[in-house]
Amino acid sequence: DEETFNIASLMVKDGASPSRVAKNLNSREPLCRVRLLSLALSTLELSCNAKVASMYISQDMLKQCGADEDDSEDFISHALSLHSVEAAIFARERVDGCRISLRTKSKDANKILSTLGGGGHGKAAGVVLSEKIGVAIKKVTEAVCKDLDE
Repeated sequence: DEETFNIASLMVKDGASPSRVAKNLNSREPLCRVRLLSLALSTLELSCNAKVASMYISQDMLKQCGADEDDSEDFISHALSLHSVEAAIFARERVDGCRISLRTKSKDANKILSTLGGGGHGKAAGVVLSEKIGVAIKKVTEAVCKDLDE
């Protein structure tokens, strides 16, 4: 809001460096998050003529890195950023199954995951499945590929 910008303006006049503040806010990652990202990226697979990317984290990976599920926030963006990819799947293993996130560039993610009991909105949706992580990823990948072919 306007008051926030006025305060920021005063801070800059008093010597605050906007670039330094931005760097300190946006460029600080805990080591456990970076290690977890490395492990997650090692699971990256492409399907449907490289239009679908999938990756996951397991409970073992979380323990290995000393991380928790929150440390994987926005990992899916790495998969979706690939040039040929139209949809990205990110799975988080849980004791009783897994939580799947789907992000798309053009397709309706909500429509795709609603067929599996999930939901969300146009470009982002999620579903919790009781299957093991590999089976769950395969199920979601098949649903995404089917939708891409339509």
